Amino acid sequence: MTPVPTAARPAAGGLQPERGGRWRVLGASAGLFGGEGLAAFLHPALGEVLAAADAIVPLAVALILLTAILRGSDRTCERVFRLLRWIDGRPEPTAPRAGGRDQPT
Repeated sequence: MTPVPTAARPAAGGLQPERGGRWRVLGASAGLFGGEGLAAFLHPALGEVLAAADAIVPLAVALILLTAILRGSDRTCERVFRLLRWIDGRPEPTAPRAGGRDQPT
């Protein structure tokens, strides 16, 4: 009987060892997170623009939302808070009852 090479033998428990499992994860994350770094390495001005966009865009959105909350009408303010609840995944609050305690008697 010929001996089976170690690479072809099943691992403990009958499962084959994963080929290059750790390197695959590293490659996927490098592609996901390294694209911006690669662009900055190849063209430094592009890297500066991308880094500025990473900081400026969220700040601009936050400033627009804050301005809409503080300066907008009641309807605009309600829409902004509905948007923020939607982003956070929270449910809509219950509507006040028509004959509730808020009504003058």
